[in-house]
This record gives sequence, C-alpha cells and structure tokens, in this order.
Amino acid sequence: MRQRKVKNLDIKYEEYEDILIRDPAAMKGRWDELSKERPVYVEIGCGKGKFISELAAREPDHFFVAIEGNMSVMLRAMEKVRQAGLDNVVFTPEFADDLSEWFAYSEAQGIYLNFSDPLPKNYWYRRRLTYRKRLLSYFRVLPEDGTVTFKTDNTDFFEWSLLEIMAADLKVLDITRDLHAEVMSIEDPEKRALFNIETEYEAKFSGLGEKIKRVVIGRKQKEEADKVNKTLAAYNGRAIPENMTNISDGKFQPDKKSAAEATEYLYGSYEPKSFTGMLYTPGRTESVRLMVSNYSCPCDRILTSDLHDRVYDVIAEDMVRSVECFTWTDENGKFTSDDFRYRASKLLRNQEHLLIILDMKAYADSSEVEQERIITEACRVLNDTDPDKKIAVLIDLNGDIRFTESFREGLIAADRMKSNILPAVSWNYGEDSTSVVMCLAYCPETADEFIRVSTFTAAASWTIR
Repeated sequence: MRQRKVKNLDIKYEEYEDILIRDPAAMKGRWDELSKERPVYVEIGCGKGKFISELAAREPDHFFVAIEGNMSVMLRAMEKVRQAGLDNVVFTPEFADDLSEWFAYSEAQGIYLNFSDPLPKNYWYRRRLTYRKRLLSYFRVLPEDGTVTFKTDNTDFFEWSLLEIMAADLKVLDITRDLHAEVMSIEDPEKRALFNIETEYEAKFSGLGEKIKRVVIGRKQKEEADKVNKTLAAYNGRAIPENMTNISDGKFQPDKKSAAEATEYLYGSYEPKSFTGMLYTPGRTESVRLMVSNYSCPCDRILTSDLHDRVYDVIAEDMVRSVECFTWTDENGKFTSDDFRYRASKLLRNQEHLLIILDMKAYADSSEVEQERIITEACRVLNDTDPDKKIAVLIDLNGDIRFTESFREGLIAADRMKSNILPAVSWNYGEDSTSVVMCLAYCPETADEFIRVSTFTAAASWTIR
C-alpha cells in the first residue's frame, strides 16, 4: 500500500531540522565536518527507514546519509531514527540525480540501493537507479575499494541491472539470487544477523515467497579502468588477458604474406594509411558475432539497413542486443544518408558505443559507383559525430561484390576515419567458409586491442567448430 500524504508536513518537519540536509550540494567536500570524520555511507531511497535505522544502530562508528524524494515516507524514517536516539544519520528530502553534485571523490565509502523502483516501461530505462550511467556516477564519489549494494525482489529488473553492470565495465563482487536462503545457511547466529538487514518491503515480499536478489558491485583496478576508458572496445566486465599467445598460438591471424595478399585483394595498389589488424573467423556469421561481442554493450542497439541479412537479428537477440534500421535507399535507389545520419545521431545520444553494419550484399546488383557512394557517404556522416563516442563500422562484403577501382574508393574513405571510429571489413576467404576480418585502426594500440579482444572471442568460435 502506498504511503498516504501526511498532513501538515512542514510543521512536522520542523522537529527534525537538526538531522535534515536540505541543500546537499552545499555539503560537497565538507561531509567529514558533519560526520566528525566517521566514514560516510549513503542509502538512495531509504523508504520508511527500517534498514538505515538498524544499520546505523549496528554501526555507531559509521555515518549515514539517507536520501528519499517522498517526504511523507521519509518522515517515518526520521521518526525511527529519533526514537532510537541515533546521532549518526541525516536525511536529504531530494531525488538523487547525480551524487557527484553532492559528494566529492571518495567522500562516500559505500552506497545502498534497496528495492529501487524498477520503472517497468521501456522508455524509462535511463531513470532506473542501476542504469549504466547512474552506476558510473556513483563510483565518481567512491574510493577505489568503494562498493554499491543493490537488492530487489524483481527478477527482470535484477537481470537487466546485471547487464548494465557489464556495460559499465564494473565488477560483480558478490551475488545471490536467493538472499534469505543464503542467510539461513549460515550456522553462526551472530554472523547470520550481520549478513543482512531487511527493509519493510523486503520483509513483506519475502514473506509472500518472493526470492530476494542482491549484488555487490565494485570497480576494476584503477590501471585496468583507466585503460578501458581509453579504448574503443566494449569490455563488458570481462578481464581479457593481455597476452593471448597461449590461447591462439597465432593460428587465427594471417601470416605476413597472407595479410599482404588480403590487403591487395581489397585495395589493389592502394596502401592503407591506418594500422591494420586481421583475424580469421570460421564463417561470416562469426565475423558479425565477433564485432557485436567486442564493440557493443548489452542492451545496445546495432544500426544496419532495412535490407540487412536477418542473421544480424538472430545474433543481436542471442547476445541481448537489438537492431535499429535505417532506410537503405530512396525511391530512386540512392543511399539515404539523411536517414542514416538521423538514426546514428539518435543512438549516439543514448549509447557510449555504437556498432554499425553495412551489409553490402544488399547492393550486390548495383553499380560499383553506387556501392562506393554508400561507404563514402556513411564515413562522411560518421566523421561529423561526437568525437567522445566510440563507433565501430563493419563493412560486410560477403557476397557477390565486384572489387573495381571505383568500389575501392569507398574502402579508401574508410581508411580516413577519425580516431574514435574503428572501421572493419569482413569477406569470405578460401573455399572452407573461412572469413577474414580486417580492422583499419587509427593507431597501433587500437589495432593491437582489436587483435586481442577479437582473438579472445574467436578462440571460442574455433573451439566449438
């Protein structure tokens, strides 16, 4: 049942002015003054205060900031704290959009998200407290070993949140999908009591048989996190080894002679200016899967044309992505660069990574001039996008493509992309369905990363094959 609005709230709140922080932004950098140098912990959405009051009573050497946007609900939480005589809790009657506006780096030691509103409508996803950008914002106020603890009874929300943790390249430090069963498995009563504090909501719904899920989230080591931020690949929470030699033995990469032949096959006499990296995959679908795995995040949308090979949809669905389509041609059979620009811009507003697949089979019957124009126009549009976004473009040439000098002009345009864009080209190689994926990287580090993350993904594909 929803909490009814309490009458005369302003008058009742006057009794709690000593534990109210009405302007939390003014406290940024000064929380230690209020906490008397006790470590600060934050609960976002404290509800009626059962969790925060019990935690504060158990941890008198810690200091707690309880945030709640519903003032009627928060009144009940303040009543509990006052009745318990606690001096280590303060309340903020606000909605927390960005904690970094209220706290400086490492001012908070930990954050609790207990039974946050799942906001089930799809278009509300950016408002959820476990949305990837919100998760990253929490770690802007936490120290290197700071954690975020999230509990919910909603299975769909929990599984969606795990994907967001991956997309934010954060680490799952501890996870349970049946918290209370795990609590009951602890034999020592004292340890059992310390393992979990129930909220009002938790007590109600666990009593109805709902399983409570909990995950503790941390950040990667600083060196690893800094490295990820500078790369184009989407690690999605994976720790990919620096040295893949023991896994691949180099068997997924063409030797120098084969690489030179492959480059000449694509470009003729033109020598690509970018640093290239190449990899064999067991078939064209694995080339697509490799790019989806390494250059997009869970729940992202992959941009392709309305005439694309439907295997793209299957791969995207299997890897918890989806497909967004732009109109391939207008009524005159010309590439629709305006719709391509609109779709790309829309997705880049919502995603840090964007993978685009140009299925050139759809234009196999067109003139080489029109094929060239497709790639050239797409590259021109992408070169005008936000340089802080990470974009990968797969030019899928598997099909009846004529490698004329005119068509190669389009591939040359892909060799002249900005540093935040990674073009890749895939095509069939040999008679055993093997494919080659070649990246045109702006710098050697990006090419090396492409080989490393792609080898990591390809190793499983070749093993299964």
